[in-house]
Amino acid sequence: MSDLLLIKNWLIDHHALSIFFGFLSAGLWIKSATAKVKTGRSTVVAITFDDPKKNVDLHEFFLTARLQSKYNSYAAFAAAATVILQMAGY
Repeated sequence: MSDLLLIKNWLIDHHALSIFFGFLSAGLWIKSATAKVKTGRSTVVAITFDDPKKNVDLHEFFLTARLQSKYNSYAAFAAAATVILQMAGY
């Protein structure tokens, strides 16, 4: 029992939970910013530009936006947990 109390006190004294959720939030936001979906299908609907490298496949665009939204919502939850844990002193 004293070992559990020691671990609990260490976690509280070093704010380990809020630090963990803060790093989790940052990692998820980085993942969200770099997430891309490649379908590998032929482009059916696209926005075209003079430079073919700048063309945008709208299917991949919307699938990427959906994936980034998912990671953004997880990151926002982790950031909220960080703030709540900091307010509670953890």
